[in-house]
Amino acid sequence: MSRYIPDDNLSYPVLISIDDRSGSGFYLNTNDGSYLVTAKHVLFEENSKNEKLTLWDKTATLSSYSKDPTEKTPFVLGVNLEMAKVKAHPIFDIAIVKILTFKEETPEGTWITKPADGITQKQSGAKHLLVGVPLSSCRKYEDIQVSNEIFVFGYPNSLGIHEKSQDNNELDYSRPLLRKGIIAGKNDLKRTIIIDCPIYQGNSGGLVMECEQVNFERKFFVLGVVTKFIPFVENMKSLQYGTVNTNIENSGYGIVVPIDTILEFIQKEKQATTQPQ
Repeated sequence: MSRYIPDDNLSYPVLISIDDRSGSGFYLNTNDGSYLVTAKHVLFEENSKNEKLTLWDKTATLSSYSKDPTEKTPFVLGVNLEMAKVKAHPIFDIAIVKILTFKEETPEGTWITKPADGITQKQSGAKHLLVGVPLSSCRKYEDIQVSNEIFVFGYPNSLGIHEKSQDNNELDYSRPLLRKGIIAGKNDLKRTIIIDCPIYQGNSGGLVMECEQVNFERKFFVLGVVTKFIPFVENMKSLQYGTVNTNIENSGYGIVVPIDTILEFIQKEKQATTQPQ
């Protein structure tokens, strides 16, 4: 029996652990290397005063799983965030970290892969290779169709019972979860995607994939990164005292920064590092 989503797609989610916090991300393969992509607030303290961003901690741990469903041991990388090439987008809630460098060796034309600055391997499954999203699987903002089916990949850490003992927990927080929804709309002014899919704490930075039926074949495309949920705000006013109580809930809608924005950001950072000083 075939799986609805291909095994390599199911291995895309990355658990990011930093200090006592966690979030989601994924690896994106480009021509010159592989990058961790996530939401900016997963790595940096939220700042509303436009001051210099501060990392939550100096180090982070990245865990992901093999595309072989029988392999239970995660692939774990350690990241020294002060040494690594961490870049935060000046406008959008996204951040990138260079993980691997691809370099062509001459004259044979073979390629070698090297860890980027600040990256160390801490643990690996016997058959595991780091699985990244190829550029061929990325779908541009202009080609995204409202009403199409989507899947959100991530590590929601605010669900279930939170206790030191795992005996009472319904979830294994070290394994990713999927959530199914649709593309609810597109905001052309802000150039973001609106999805009809609940987003919870820990989902931030996770990738979103669109499913499209083409000639009786399902095809999957990466659309972008989950950055936040859209709140439902309810104000309740006391007729007797005139006081107002505000109740904020999850509306079930979420915001996605498109993959185009991420690729443009990566390209801009490449150019900045290659230009002569």
